[in-house]
Amino acid sequence: MLVLATVLLEEQTAISTLDALADEREAALAQLSTLTRFDPEQRQAAEAYLQRMAQRIEAQRGVLEEVRGRVDVARAALIDREQEKQSLERIRENDEAQALDAANRREASTVDDLNMTRHVRRAQGGSSGSRGVA
Repeated sequence: MLVLATVLLEEQTAISTLDALADEREAALAQLSTLTRFDPEQRQAAEAYLQRMAQRIEAQRGVLEEVRGRVDVARAALIDREQEKQSLERIRENDEAQALDAANRREASTVDDLNMTRHVRRAQGGSSGSRGVA
């Protein structure tokens, strides 16, 4: 679970970074749209800046996809562990039920033996001298 929490935090950080880059790009475009005249140097600098921003955004998308892949792996591992835990729990419950059944069978057998002994004693006329015991 800790691994999943860590990669989810990384995913959130990657999303925040991507959002910040997109906001920065939008702010630059908004600022450029307010300019009425461009000299060739300003235009070239703006195009270079926007190109760098596009590259940074694309690189951050790659980071985000890589982190999302790790999130998927961590989730799958957590699901596998949970399923294994449930399977082991069912096995334990079955073992306990079988042990209880065996104990109940032993107890029933002991009770049957005692009843048989009582029946034999009664049939013999109580020769042991223990009339008060049923």
